[in-house]
Amino acid sequence: MNRFKGILLSLILSATILTSCILTDNTLGSVYIPGNQDISIKMADFDLPVTLKMADSLQTAVSASFIIGSITTNDYGTFRVGTATSITPLTDTILWGEDPVFIDMYLQIAISDKRFLSPEQEFIPQNIYAYELKAPLDTTFIYNNSITELSYLPVPVTSRNSIYMGGDSLKMHFTKEYGERFFSATIEECDSTELFINKFYGLYFRTDDIEEGLTGGRINYFNLGASEVRLTFTSTNEAGKRRDTSVALQLGEYLSLNSMRSEAGLMVTDNPKETLYYESLSGIKPHVSGSALHSLMQNWAKENSINLDNLIITKAILEFPFEYSGNYKSLDNYPGNLFPCRRVRSTKHTLYTPIEEIYDSFMSKGSLNRSLLSYKPDIGLYLQDLIKKESSELTDEDDLWIMQTISYTNNTTNVTTHYPDFTHYNVAKFNGTGCKRNPKLRIVYTLLK
Repeated sequence: MNRFKGILLSLILSATILTSCILTDNTLGSVYIPGNQDISIKMADFDLPVTLKMADSLQTAVSASFIIGSITTNDYGTFRVGTATSITPLTDTILWGEDPVFIDMYLQIAISDKRFLSPEQEFIPQNIYAYELKAPLDTTFIYNNSITELSYLPVPVTSRNSIYMGGDSLKMHFTKEYGERFFSATIEECDSTELFINKFYGLYFRTDDIEEGLTGGRINYFNLGASEVRLTFTSTNEAGKRRDTSVALQLGEYLSLNSMRSEAGLMVTDNPKETLYYESLSGIKPHVSGSALHSLMQNWAKENSINLDNLIITKAILEFPFEYSGNYKSLDNYPGNLFPCRRVRSTKHTLYTPIEEIYDSFMSKGSLNRSLLSYKPDIGLYLQDLIKKESSELTDEDDLWIMQTISYTNNTTNVTTHYPDFTHYNVAKFNGTGCKRNPKLRIVYTLLK
């Protein structure tokens, strides 16, 4: 056996030395395959018909995210985010006692993350304000635009400006007038979340923009699970003794909703020749019309005498290239991935959801490629389904919104679900449709005969 291996190795080495180059013949053996069974793999590239649109009605109702901040840039204008939360008792029973007198009420909450586009903005001072909502939060409040300035009273319920300097936690004190209102809560209302939130509607938190004429700012991510609202007071207890005591309340246990506004709407265009702008969350996004993509494939098939019924797409990617600015740190502001999402409507809600390829471990989820300077998400299954449709069947739910995604794994079921990212703020610029390295659709396909 060893002698045989030695002879075989000698033959391979001899063939390598005698051959100066190797030609690959993809048709080798095809003469032995009947014409009606010949399957050839081919490739085709297309200029991607991409536009820029705002991602409005983004679902931002979550239970553990408390985001406050503002960032102003020359390209995108000002992006603002605030949070509306319910406020409810931490315990079922609260005994106020006789003649309760307000001492103090404050919120202490820990920071979990911060987002800023330049290092000098990390510790800038920001005034944080809290306002009373005009109506109770419910499950109809799920979008980034569900809360407006008309949703809360105009006067803050913070006793003085609460300044956050970017440290480990934020502490805010509430006014005496606001704290005293809770003394009117009955035992029944304290025992029932429904009754309580219909009497105490909740709070909206926001911050000031950076000084007019300047750029910068910071978005702060606070941990609702590490928050405490404490109301301290003095009252007479059942034993007839006057004593100082306190009760704990909690934010967001019933509902927490992030409110987001972007000024990037002025960049909406159907013909972004020079630059594709990307602002995460509810900001401006690359957008691909399903109808335009369908027409692109139909025209290509007609020009090449291809029957789309016989076309099998083995791989399809969207490619969004960008140029290196010369500053490697600028890529830190780029999204970690970009993936096509569809905007789907039900009878009650409108939701953005990633296309099914994201659940296939063999397909690209569009991660940032720093060496190739591009994002390349897979859309093979989506495109195969799209070309099967008649033009009359297409709706705007076939459109693709290019968004950063996040995933959540349920520890109990071990099932991972992917969502559009409704938390992290990123900005990026990609090459426009008129650039030399322009956005592309690239497909690998075969034709059944």
